[in-house]
Amino acid sequence: METTNSIEVIGDIIPGEAAKARRKLEQLIKNVNRSAFDVAELLFVVKSKGYFEEATFSEYTKSLEIKPRKAAYLVHMVEVMSFLEIPRETYEVLGISKLRAITSLNVDGVWENPESGQKTPLAEFIRSFIDKGNEMSLPEIQKHVRTLKGIEGTNDDIVWENIPFIRSSLENVVNPALELARKNIGSVSKDSEGISQDASKGRAWEVIAVSYLNDPENSQEG
Repeated sequence: METTNSIEVIGDIIPGEAAKARRKLEQLIKNVNRSAFDVAELLFVVKSKGYFEEATFSEYTKSLEIKPRKAAYLVHMVEVMSFLEIPRETYEVLGISKLRAITSLNVDGVWENPESGQKTPLAEFIRSFIDKGNEMSLPEIQKHVRTLKGIEGTNDDIVWENIPFIRSSLENVVNPALELARKNIGSVSKDSEGISQDASKGRAWEVIAVSYLNDPENSQEG
């Protein structure tokens, strides 16, 4: 086996250095997750104790250097865990992505088995996911969550489409069209604080597509 400066080389990998790099990466990833959970807990304290001068907590988060949507799901995760009295050391190991999927379930909701008709509180499923989450992949958890929401295997199942654009087209055509569609659709729901929520980009795309399909000028007939 050839060596370089007394360090054994296998292909392009130096034994010991690869393991060291992996440990460093895992530590950095762990610190990122821990930082996110620290933010989530502090947001929960601010919201639950009313430590803000703005009219609503949503307005408060808009003044921070964090996307309001991210702030919303971070604080919601802790709210659900607090309601179920599940300590941080139990749920933190799952990571943000898994916990976000799990807590998207309505903690007050009930799931009815379509075959037996048996009803089970969703809180029980949430506890089960937290307990067994380390044994499940994120896609597995997401699939179970969609099933409990009644959208897995139906036409309402959520799918993602990644579409590349030329930057100038995205900025000057696509985004303005989406914003116009969202404006015309108007608010579609309200959050827990009664703040109106705009339609999603997916909904805006759907409206634009329907408009195109319904335009006789775009028909291929004849």
